[in-house]
Amino acid sequence: VTFKDKVTGDPYPMTDWDLEGTMRYSNCPAVDLTPTWVATEPGGIARLKLTSEETSLLKVGEYELQVRAISPDGDGISTQPVTVDVRD
Repeated sequence: VTFKDKVTGDPYPMTDWDLEGTMRYSNCPAVDLTPTWVATEPGGIARLKLTSEETSLLKVGEYELQVRAISPDGDGISTQPVTVDVRD
């Protein structure tokens, strides 16, 4: 996930922001993800990662992925959902 400034297109400075992520499959409960920043000083790029235990529980099919960034003030901004195709 890359957070960019809408005007300049440069990576948005995300220092002190937190991240949340979820994947949804059909009407099943959402799978919570633990996004982490790629660099020690967040420059707008985050990585989403699932453990092998978490991936073993996924069903084959299309999931809706969404990431939410939480500002230091507690305000949240969500990405547009994207489709992730889980294959066997």
